[in-house]
Amino acid sequence: MIRLVKTAAVVVGLVVGAGWTAWAGVAREAWGLAPDQIAVIVNSNSPGSKEVADFYAKARQIPADHFINVSLEVGENISEADYQKKLVGPVRQYLADHKLDMKVTCLVTTYDVPLRVGAKIPTEAEKKVIDVAHKELAAAMASMQSALAEYDAVLPAGGAKAAPGPADAQAVKTDQDTFAALMLQLHKKVGDAEQRLNTAPRGPERTAALAKFKDLQERILGWAGTTAAIQIEAGGTDGAAGAKIRELVTRVQQAEGQIGTMRAAAHELAGHEKIVELVRAARGQAAEAAWLQNQIGELQEIDSEAAVDNELTLLWVDQYRRAGWIINPQSLTNWINLPDHTALPHLLMVSRLDGATPQGVIDMMLTTLRTEAKGLDGVIYLDARGLHGTDPHAVFDNDLRTASKYLTDNTNMKVVLDDNPALLETKDCPNAALYCGWYSLRSYQDSCQWLPGAVGYHVASLEMVSLHNKGETGWTVNLLKRGFCGTLGAVSEPYLHSFPQPSLFFPLLLSGEYTQSEVYMMTCPLLSWRIAWVGDPLYNPFKAKPRITAEQLRAHPILRHAGEILPPAEVGPPSSK
Repeated sequence: MIRLVKTAAVVVGLVVGAGWTAWAGVAREAWGLAPDQIAVIVNSNSPGSKEVADFYAKARQIPADHFINVSLEVGENISEADYQKKLVGPVRQYLADHKLDMKVTCLVTTYDVPLRVGAKIPTEAEKKVIDVAHKELAAAMASMQSALAEYDAVLPAGGAKAAPGPADAQAVKTDQDTFAALMLQLHKKVGDAEQRLNTAPRGPERTAALAKFKDLQERILGWAGTTAAIQIEAGGTDGAAGAKIRELVTRVQQAEGQIGTMRAAAHELAGHEKIVELVRAARGQAAEAAWLQNQIGELQEIDSEAAVDNELTLLWVDQYRRAGWIINPQSLTNWINLPDHTALPHLLMVSRLDGATPQGVIDMMLTTLRTEAKGLDGVIYLDARGLHGTDPHAVFDNDLRTASKYLTDNTNMKVVLDDNPALLETKDCPNAALYCGWYSLRSYQDSCQWLPGAVGYHVASLEMVSLHNKGETGWTVNLLKRGFCGTLGAVSEPYLHSFPQPSLFFPLLLSGEYTQSEVYMMTCPLLSWRIAWVGDPLYNPFKAKPRITAEQLRAHPILRHAGEILPPAEVGPPSSK
């Protein structure tokens, strides 16, 4: 069964951890896909890869210097180390050397270029940092737990509870949800203590309590936290108190500046210890615990197995976090929520020319060219499961129903929606041109009579574990065998929220304004993750006979933004300022 999204805390952590700061200042390149914007990756150790690349070069007139030969072991898996050394490095170098780094906007992986990149394995130095960081995190969390009662003991209202002892403190969990809950409690305790101190009469008791509060603030919130104690003690921020506060703020800023310049050293024990010392001094054990959690996740790279193609979209992004996924800013659903579109990463579209055999890939290309010339015509089949409600499974089912209504209202193609648990049956579904359905885990069924040149995808967890294994039962390779010229699949558990929304994908494709690779990039929610697109990136089955007008797209609240992301090729890139 397809798994749902991870907890909100993990999602937030991964998005923040991925670091928009790593991408800041990189201008977005306008797209509008043409043959001279494509670079083809060829595995020099595979005759099949060269055969597919040679055919594609002639079929699409790809420039001769846009073919990148890399030496990779033949197989569908590649280690993270080899991915960086033997694939990313040579591709980047070739594009830079041939002055194609800003020209090429789409990479094509060919037969026998690996399908899946393995999880990142920490180095021996990183393992030492992880072990130390776990111990430091447990100690910081225990201290924060103890601080709850210690804040209560600052001019206690109605008596304070004793702080937990070391044995109790060591039992404190260090997961993200526990940390978030603990931070909320601390925030309230600090606020309550400040209120009691602000309203207490001056005298020895208040003076002693303020000293205790200041020490506690420095421990838990660092120099930044002691400013509150100084302000309470002075009754404001004037005079000497203001000068002291400004001094502390400057020290915090200087420490954070040092931390920023030392990020690369965090993977070595000496650098890690220095950064932890600076974080603790500047913002206390609360910030230390947050930093340590992020650092452990970054070094362990949990959930870092991914589709090679999805990873390659970030070819030009340095030092991003491999753990989990990164949101795709070019996805429509993310694009419309971004406050600033002027400084986004230089991303690449990536599409795969692959299948059961090299000849099968060539046959797919021949079908692509024939279909594109005359235009794709037939029936749109959407196979929902009859789920209703607010859980994620039902939400996806509802999107299929939304797609059905929109397409019925806005195209002259026949739309068939099946809203029952069972899969569609072949006898009932002739002339299938477009398709989206679910669920039959790694168990392909001939649910429709597919037309040559069909495009669509089946939503399930493991449908592209392999494209080359004999007897493979996944949906991706079996759809390709039956004439599909564009589909996707997951190389490992992707979670339901990583699939394109049918209500966005199919209208964009039917407009004929964009190639299938552009449509996929605009509707793929996540990068550095586990889903990849298979098919000629230039394939545009509705360019000859559009089924949705540009005016209809512009009238849609979400689809109308597509022109901002990927303007049609004839419009050209916006002038840079």
